[in-house]
Amino acid sequence: MKFRSILPLALTFSFKVSSSFASDTQLFTPLRLSHESLTSVSFDTHLLDALTTDGIVSITNIPGFNDVKRNLMTHLHSCMLDMENNENLFKSSYNDGTIRRTMASVTIPGPGGARPFDYDAKSLNCQAFSKDLELFRKMVDSTTDMFASRVSMDMGSALKVPLMNTEDGEYSFDDFKDVVR
Repeated sequence: MKFRSILPLALTFSFKVSSSFASDTQLFTPLRLSHESLTSVSFDTHLLDALTTDGIVSITNIPGFNDVKRNLMTHLHSCMLDMENNENLFKSSYNDGTIRRTMASVTIPGPGGARPFDYDAKSLNCQAFSKDLELFRKMVDSTTDMFASRVSMDMGSALKVPLMNTEDGEYSFDDFKDVVR
């Protein structure tokens, strides 16, 4: 079996968004894989084909994800309003009246890599957001790890080893899972 490069690729987590596109517009829909299918031991050519052709797949039916996401997003909006003057909240205003607020997160490699947000500790909304964010990040991290393991398994020995090395040559990434981690 021969593989073309699967990079760049993206892993998405299903978010349902309404659209106002015209009905004749063709919308791209990525291959959808259930969370449960990531643990299947059977080889699935659809996954590798989608990554090779489109560079993106969608993981669906992550247990509990919809509730966690809904709570997170509810508390995010309220927390951002409470943080209006916080230097860690970036705010951009546009000519059409749109205001965009951005909170950046930091994750460093290794265990415990997800760093907490710097927020107003007195804000009950931000405390709730932080609690939801921790669970959300764990779910995304776990699913991403399962996805990377699945791609590594499906690609098997089809790729040369190592896939990548650090610039200094001190560390090599032997499979896709190592690259993602």
